[in-house]
Amino acid sequence: MDVRLTKESRRVLKSIYDIYCDRRKSGSSKSAAVRFDDPTFGGLKIEGFDDAKPELSNAGFIKCFVTGDFDLTDDAIIFMENFTKDSVLKWIEFGTNFIP
Repeated sequence: MDVRLTKESRRVLKSIYDIYCDRRKSGSSKSAAVRFDDPTFGGLKIEGFDDAKPELSNAGFIKCFVTGDFDLTDDAIIFMENFTKDSVLKWIEFGTNFIP
């Protein structure tokens, strides 16, 4: 999956994903852990969320509801699980270009 996100949206997605992971570690079910209340009505404050919301929604990483709540999607979870691994592999590949 070749997804292009701005650095700001990637940072917001990481914040959301970290909250999801904390919830799962605390014993929440996946369906409960992916649900986020509307951040504008006293819910979780995620810095920059309003600006990143359309980009994350268009990428299919969050599913927004009329109430303002949103769900973190499976695509986002998969992207974040593989992001670090993919980054390391790219750096290794890049480094091999300099080995004679």
